[in-house]
Amino acid sequence: WQSVDNSLSYNKYMITTKVAVENYLLTNIDVSFDTQLNEWIAGVAAEMNKLTDRQLIADAVAADYTYDGNGKTTLLVDDYVAITAIKVDGTNIVADCYLYPTNKTPKWKIETTAVFAKGRQNVVITGKKGYALDANIPADLKWAATVLVACIVNNSNNSSGEIASETIGRYTVSYSTQTQKDDYNRALSIIKNYRRIR
Repeated sequence: WQSVDNSLSYNKYMITTKVAVENYLLTNIDVSFDTQLNEWIAGVAAEMNKLTDRQLIADAVAADYTYDGNGKTTLLVDDYVAITAIKVDGTNIVADCYLYPTNKTPKWKIETTAVFAKGRQNVVITGKKGYALDANIPADLKWAATVLVACIVNNSNNSSGEIASETIGRYTVSYSTQTQKDDYNRALSIIKNYRRIR
């Protein structure tokens, strides 16, 4: 398995928006704060990737990803919303492959009529890796991201009158009402429900 890319790439990890965070907090965030807010959104998305053990927002453009051949007709891979080529030792076998699960994305299992020849880094998949394209991220995951970012904003706002603080990854989050605390706990529960079982 390849590890999930948790780098801060703003375009790749915009799992929520400034407007959504403002609407949740019922406040306006000054435009001078946008860069910091984008960093927090990217950071929350990266933490959500860690918690779910998957890349939630899929690549916008297909890229090559390398796997070890296992000598079998079935290969379990990361989540993909699209696969355009599957090469084994340089030969494209995508026409001889079946992608699963059937009739839904993401795809994470490939079966072939041939075999994934045993070897190190000899299988190359060209595709868009990830759980869902940005526009198709489930609404509950977007909501969970919004809540977590709002809690980080609360923590940075000394006048928020927080009732409690916790940490998620390298971020400290605060909630100023019992409702926000309940939302924070619900957000974590939603994220855990998307955890990939390997």
